[in-house]
Amino acid sequence: MRDWKSILVSAEDSDDLSEALETLALDNGVSLLVTDADGATLYSAQYNPRGTMNTLPQDTFKELYAQAQASGGETQIEYMGSMQFDLTDLMRQVMLRYGKLKEQDGYVMEFVADGEVYIMGDADKITQVLCNLIGNAINYTGADKKIIVRQSLHEHHVRVDVIDSGEGIAAQDIPYVWDRYYKGDKARKRLVSGTGLGLSIVQKILELHGATYGVESKPGMGADFWFAFEIVEK
Repeated sequence: MRDWKSILVSAEDSDDLSEALETLALDNGVSLLVTDADGATLYSAQYNPRGTMNTLPQDTFKELYAQAQASGGETQIEYMGSMQFDLTDLMRQVMLRYGKLKEQDGYVMEFVADGEVYIMGDADKITQVLCNLIGNAINYTGADKKIIVRQSLHEHHVRVDVIDSGEGIAAQDIPYVWDRYYKGDKARKRLVSGTGLGLSIVQKILELHGATYGVESKPGMGADFWFAFEIVEK
């Protein structure tokens, strides 16, 4: 059997793409990301044979793929290991990674969770999202070095907030914080030492998962970067 990754990258007709999608294991998924020449996301989509949250029917996914191939833009197909996992436990493990920062550099890192919750997705990529958001908060937080990572349960979804106590973001800058290489103004100057890619990676991963996300901030009142997933039964 041909390798499905190669089929997806080179598929020019519906039959090849159908074969690739139909040979996926039930716990796996395929994500389509279309960007312009500057790397800005035009649209993203995900197909999963289990029909998980915000994934498209195969025919719709195939139609979008065909449009992307004809558009002349950059088209990326990514494999995603989509499975049910314990988000709360994953967050605990991520917070443990930052324990030395608390001990050596005096950061006050608070983790708050109001219950155990499971979601469907790629656990490795969600770990990357959390690490990038926490790293972003470390760069931005105020003199008190306080960072709050909070998980809150709602009727059908779970929301994760990563909150810093820094100078915040001006309203006119908020739409641009997800852009590649965005540095912000001098009030957020510590980010200049980084690559500027962290938040754009977060955006890409969350969009490929079909998650909702955003940032809430006011100058002088810190920033709250958040994302939300549908809850699944254990």
